[in-house]
Amino acid sequence: MTMLILAPAVLSFVAAYFSFIIAAALLFRDRRSYVHWLFAIGMILFAGEEILRALSYGAVLPEDVISWQKRVMASSALISAVWVAFSLGYGRVGSHTFLGKWTLLGLTGSSVTFLGIFRKTLFAGPVFLRDAGRWSISLGSPGRALQLFVLVAAVVILFNLERTVRSSTGRIRWQVKFMVLGIAGLFAVRIYLASQSLLFSAIDTGLGSINAVGLIAANLLFSFSLFRSRSLNVDVYLSRTAIQNSLTLILAGVYLLFVGVMARLAPIPRPGRIIATAGRICCLSDVHELHGGTSRDHNRLGQNFLVAVIDAKRMLV
Repeated sequence: MTMLILAPAVLSFVAAYFSFIIAAALLFRDRRSYVHWLFAIGMILFAGEEILRALSYGAVLPEDVISWQKRVMASSALISAVWVAFSLGYGRVGSHTFLGKWTLLGLTGSSVTFLGIFRKTLFAGPVFLRDAGRWSISLGSPGRALQLFVLVAAVVILFNLERTVRSSTGRIRWQVKFMVLGIAGLFAVRIYLASQSLLFSAIDTGLGSINAVGLIAANLLFSFSLFRSRSLNVDVYLSRTAIQNSLTLILAGVYLLFVGVMARLAPIPRPGRIIATAGRICCLSDVHELHGGTSRDHNRLGQNFLVAVIDAKRMLV
C-alpha cells in the first residue's frame, strides 16, 4: 500500500521540480518580458499544485483529504486564470497584451473572491475510499461551478493558442509549435478531468497522477522549444480566417457532446445535459465563425447559450 501511494507522489514531485527549472530558465533569459513572467508564474502554479497533490497522498483521514483537495482546487482555479491571460498575450502585442493584463486581474480577483466565500462548501456529501490511497469526494454546488470554470477556461486557452499557430508562418511557427503542443496537452488533460468531475459530481484523487505525467511530458516539449528559441517574444498578425473551422471547437464540442449523451443514458441526467449543451455551443460557435456570423447562427447560438445557462443554474442548485 505504501508503494502504491509513493509512486504518484514521486511523479508529482518530479513534475514540480522540472516546472521550477523551466520557469527559472525562462526568467533568466529575459526578466522584463510580460509573456515570460506569465509563463513563469503559470509554471510555478503548476509546480505548487503538484506539491500539494503529492502531500495529499499521505492523508489518511477524510478530513485531511478534503483539506488538501481544497488547496489543489484553489491552485487549479488560479492556474486557469493565469494561462488564459498567457494565451491572450502569447504571440501578440499592443491591445492584446493590455487585454491579457485586465483578463488576468479580473479572473484572478474573481477566483480568489469565489474561493474565499465558498471555501467551506466546495465539497459536500460523503467521502469514499475507493482503493489504497484513492478517494472519491462529492462536490458541492460551488465545487461544480469551479470545475465548470476550469473546463471553459481550458477550451478558451486551446482556442487562443490554435489561433496563434494558424496565424503564424515560417520561422515564427517553427518557434511556437512545440510550446503550444506542450500547453495544449496540459489543458486537454484538464478538459478530460473537469468533465469527469462534472459528470459524476465528485473528485477522484486517483486520477491526479494523469496531471503529473502530462506536466512532465509538457516540460520536455518546453525544454525542446526553449532550446530552439531563446525567447517567447514573437509577434503574430491574427487573421480572422485562421479561426474558421477551428479544430479546438470541433474536438471539444464532439467530446463534450459524446460525454453528455452517454451521461443522459445513465442515471445522472443534469450534469449530462449541461455537458452536452456545452458541446453543442462549441460546435455551433465553429459554424458561426465559418459562415461569418449570419443572423441565423446568432439566433441559434443565443438559444443554445440560454439553455446552457438554465441547465447550469439547475445543476448547481
